[in-house]
Order: sequence, then C-alpha cells, then structure tokens
Amino acid sequence: LRYTAGSLASRLRLLRTYAPAGLMDAGIRKDLRLEA
Repeated sequence: LRYTAGSLASRLRLLRTYAPAGLMDAGIRKDLRLEA
C-alpha cells in the first residue's frame, strides 16, 4: 500500500504519470542538488 504525504508529493505523483522519466529524474536531481 502506498500513499502520498504532503501537497508536493501528490502533484509529483500526477506529474510522474504524464512526464517522461528523464524529465522527472532531472527535476528530482535538481531539487536534491545532486550531480548529473
């Protein structure tokens, strides 16, 4: 069973449905300030 916690997580879940995987990975890396 999975559930989203917080408003940002629910929007991210919706975006993950429609956005390409590469775009999602890039966004998460940028948000977490990780190297490419």
